[in-house]
Amino acid sequence: MAKKRSIGKWLVMILLIGGLAGAGYFYFFNQSNPAGSNLSAAVRTSPVIRGSISSMVSGSGSVATSREQTLAAPGASTLLAIHVEDGDPIAKGDVLFLLDCPEVVSSQQAVSKYEFQLAEYYAAKNDLQRVAEKEYLVTSLSARVGDKLTKGGVLMTLLDISTMTIQVPAEDGASWEAGQNLQVSLLEYGNTVNGSLSGTPTFSRNNGMDYLSFTLALDKGQRIGGETYGQAYNKALAQTSAVMLKPNAETQIKSPADGYLDELNAIEGEILSEGTLMYRIDSTNLDSQISDANSEMQVAMSNLKQKQTTLVADFDGIYYAAADSGGPKNTFLQVGDSLKSGESLGKIVDAERMQIVFNVDELDIAKVQIGQEVRVVADALPDIVYTGRVARIAQEGASSGNVAYYWVLIEVMEWDGLKVGMTSSLEIVVESSDNTLMVPINAVRTMRGIKYVVLAEDQTGTGASVGNGRAATDSGPLSQGGQPNQGGQPGQGAQPGQSGQPNQEGAADGDGDRPAMRQTPGGGQPGQGAQPGQEGAADGDGDRPAMRQTPGGGQPGQGGQPGQGGQPGQGGETINIALPERAVIVQTGIINDTYVEILSGLEEGQLVELTGTVPTNQNMSGNMMFMGPGPVGGPGAAGMTTVVTRER
Repeated sequence: MAKKRSIGKWLVMILLIGGLAGAGYFYFFNQSNPAGSNLSAAVRTSPVIRGSISSMVSGSGSVATSREQTLAAPGASTLLAIHVEDGDPIAKGDVLFLLDCPEVVSSQQAVSKYEFQLAEYYAAKNDLQRVAEKEYLVTSLSARVGDKLTKGGVLMTLLDISTMTIQVPAEDGASWEAGQNLQVSLLEYGNTVNGSLSGTPTFSRNNGMDYLSFTLALDKGQRIGGETYGQAYNKALAQTSAVMLKPNAETQIKSPADGYLDELNAIEGEILSEGTLMYRIDSTNLDSQISDANSEMQVAMSNLKQKQTTLVADFDGIYYAAADSGGPKNTFLQVGDSLKSGESLGKIVDAERMQIVFNVDELDIAKVQIGQEVRVVADALPDIVYTGRVARIAQEGASSGNVAYYWVLIEVMEWDGLKVGMTSSLEIVVESSDNTLMVPINAVRTMRGIKYVVLAEDQTGTGASVGNGRAATDSGPLSQGGQPNQGGQPGQGAQPGQSGQPNQEGAADGDGDRPAMRQTPGGGQPGQGAQPGQEGAADGDGDRPAMRQTPGGGQPGQGGQPGQGGQPGQGGETINIALPERAVIVQTGIINDTYVEILSGLEEGQLVELTGTVPTNQNMSGNMMFMGPGPVGGPGAAGMTTVVTRER
């Protein structure tokens, strides 16, 4: 029994303490917030202005060179001449330094070697198939179709029977010259051949007699076994002379490369007519040799270029003397100084442009386009604004903190004063509009996707609708599931004629421009709801109902808790939204961090209220709580069908 009494005693004490605390709070609250007091706030306003507005993508980056030519000793060298000083403007082709570098000689020899090899290889490639340049007699064959050939191996032996040497006593041949026609009777062979003289005669002496030797080009090929005698009649001189004829030496045709004999059109003992394809050879090995020699040739030429003893500017620019992060190098360089291989002699920086790279996140990169103008301000030169342009945009992003970033390359064409490494701020104008209406960004509010402003007192609106206690209507499907801070269910309404207890109104509508919950004097007990189609009791001043039935929302008579999310409405139903008094629906355009472009709904000079006003009187009426509506893009109530009426 004692234990039960003890427990009961503790319960009584707890209840007593709780009651005292509640009574104290109620007394303090009503003392500091007497019934009927009003909320007073300093309302800030701003006029509707006309001007220019732009939207920008901004960032920062370091100044870098867009193109540069490094200068260095090609090898152990001696400085012969210096033609440039730090900071000098340079033109393409200007000679900057002259050096004496022994290594250049060996590089030049390597280049010459590969040039000679390639000339041989290409000549051999041309000879993989060969056409008879004149009439030949095939005296012997050394290969057959399909044979594997070795470079330099004999394919066949040919005898040129289209020409022969004709020798005449100098006294008789003194008047002979190229182009004269001869008719020659071959005494040994018993036939006659016709031909013409060609070339310049050569002089010789034999057995005390002087002779002139000419080349005789025959009209038709004639084979002779060796030296033979004949009588030549010179038609131009009408002169007959004794002559001696000599055949040409036999010629061996050799394989130009390793390979296989694919085609052969020569027959031993027969004549090859001029223009006949003699053979065709397939040589993959030669193709490989040409490829290898070309590669080695490129390397040799690259090495030689790096070892040039005359250092010349490749493009217009500015000469920067040798330096690194530790300071200048070769400050007192003079003619006659010895240089180590690779020792820096400075660089040439492109005089036409500098570049800056900065990162843009994935939400803004689609706004950036090649060619857009960029505003550049170096931290070290805050009073100078440079103009750049977007030159390149990364095609792939790099992730950081679950956000993808893309580099953007900016070219600065007029960069006088900028130095490599300077940190700069960049702004890319992605949208702009001139001579347009604008209001501060915190003047535009959003409720359920409807953008509006609130005119200052005594202002007249010209917009789509002005909120004078009337409701804006929005038709369409409702979203599912209200989030916190969205409109609650309609409040509990008192039955007509019943009196005494305060009546509760529903939760805030989501943009915070009206009470989340308040008590209104009215008849009836709490918790009694109006029947469908009926309105609740008067709210105390008799000018509007404390609760009314609305389509689509919660069931009538259910009280919303302050700050709780609304229940989903039914899709396709009409939503009635009461805008604040003096509200004007507007259509907006460009938005930046400061202003919003107004496309319709306002006129220049009108005053609009700004959000974020601060109460000047902390006295509040009952439990009334005000939440200022969010600026452009702020959340509205989702998934609720709500009609809100406001005091005038």
